[in-house]
Amino acid sequence: MVVLTIAGVTALGLYFLLGPDPAVLIEDEGEALRAELVELRQVPVDEFVFLNDESEHRWVLGPGFAPPESDGTWVRSRTAQLVFYLPDKGDANEGALSLELSVSPLLTGNQESRSLVVRSGAEEVEVELESEGARVFVKLAPGEQQVVELVCDSLDSPAEEALSIDMRRLCVKVYAMAVRKELR
Repeated sequence: MVVLTIAGVTALGLYFLLGPDPAVLIEDEGEALRAELVELRQVPVDEFVFLNDESEHRWVLGPGFAPPESDGTWVRSRTAQLVFYLPDKGDANEGALSLELSVSPLLTGNQESRSLVVRSGAEEVEVELESEGARVFVKLAPGEQQVVELVCDSLDSPAEEALSIDMRRLCVKVYAMAVRKELR
């Protein structure tokens, strides 16, 4: 019995040491939760909306995002989702639309840039983000519901810098977004 207990504790310990970091695992939203959030995830067209802790649009932050802060929100997983809905009436949703994101990377050590992939139902864009950040544009697929993924190449901790005690594993910070009509 003692041998089985020791083997079980050892196996569990190895899983936690070698397995995925539970702090960065994301749980997908179920359809019931998405249905409840439809009204809160409506976004206007051609209006820059902030994604901070006081924004009424913070509900677009789906799986993979940390809780919003005063200036924006961090991606805390290799993949994070923005989930939002476009207006379904009038000419606001007619024609091609794109998403503009205002982002900046977490750079640690002697990193000079961080790779980020932004994927929508219509396009995939890869960018190298330098310390000053950037505005990233991706085309949106036709339809009311939009799911845009932010895919990080790695996660790092601000604690890797000498003056920080922040132990979170992060990728990029998203400050704001805008759905834009594409010019033809």
